[in-house]
Amino acid sequence: MKKVTLSTALAWLSGKKDRDELMESFLQISSQILRTHKSQLFSLYSKTGEKEFSSFNLEDVRVCDATGKTFGSYFLDVNENMLKCVSLQKPILSINKKEGKEELYYPIRGQKGVIQVLYFLSNGTMDREIFHSLSYLTAIYRDHFILLQKSEMDHLTGLSNRYAFSRDMNKFIIMKAMNAMNAAAAHQFLAVMDIDHFKRINDTFGHVVGDEVLLQFARLMEGHFCESGKTYRYGGEEFSLVYDALDHEDALNKLDQFRESVLDYRFPNVGRVSVSIGLTELTANDIYLEVIERADRALYYGKANGRNQVHTYEVLLSSELVDPMIQESEVVLWKP
Repeated sequence: MKKVTLSTALAWLSGKKDRDELMESFLQISSQILRTHKSQLFSLYSKTGEKEFSSFNLEDVRVCDATGKTFGSYFLDVNENMLKCVSLQKPILSINKKEGKEELYYPIRGQKGVIQVLYFLSNGTMDREIFHSLSYLTAIYRDHFILLQKSEMDHLTGLSNRYAFSRDMNKFIIMKAMNAMNAAAAHQFLAVMDIDHFKRINDTFGHVVGDEVLLQFARLMEGHFCESGKTYRYGGEEFSLVYDALDHEDALNKLDQFRESVLDYRFPNVGRVSVSIGLTELTANDIYLEVIERADRALYYGKANGRNQVHTYEVLLSSELVDPMIQESEVVLWKP
């Protein structure tokens, strides 16, 4: 990126319509302004579903890569300087003892607390005189980020919505194709989930109770997969998940553990609720709609054979329990 002024940087950020692009641009611009050689943006989360943090709610808070390039996380209190940054809601400037370089933890605040932490590592001494420019730039980024976040969020559950799912799926497939030759690349899976007999819940207890079931289910889903995947509400009582696993067996085990945790949970006014799940692995040659169709076929098989089950499309296919997908090259157009 060419050297930019603060005014052109603000114009560049405000023109972004995608959260991922916004975060990437913000990292590049802020790093250039401070003349640092390393920058990273971190998100904070907890199993309770909270999105903003201060000194009052830091127990069991975890940190992960905000850009989603890597899954995995660690507890906030592992990093003393980041913990100070969040609890005090102030920038923390220190010397990285391992590398002997100056580092900065900069809080990005929402309405109630810190929503992200910006990290810089510098070869030399950071210019204190341009810290105020970073403050102004961060404020613009925060407002635009929250605006985009709301447009991509399901307002009932707080999960990412169907629009975000469609966008992210295409990005995941592109990344899978780019890493096709990398044998060490993680296996990535798509799971679609459907709450069993949800219409019966609405008809029996009413839509308010039904909404509470959806909300509690989303909290269980976030808490279970917060370290290994990205969660979405696809629509109605259907949810989706993109996550990393070692192999098909590991992928299946993770989902089966979640299925059992849902069954063990006591939903207010309703009691026990079960979920059916279908999954498939993302491949380098995938097409967006075909991936969803594979996972859906595995889901429908479970729904038709007793519910409260997890099935993998590839396993069902090898057992000839589902029909193979029709490839585009196999489609014959009828001509009169």
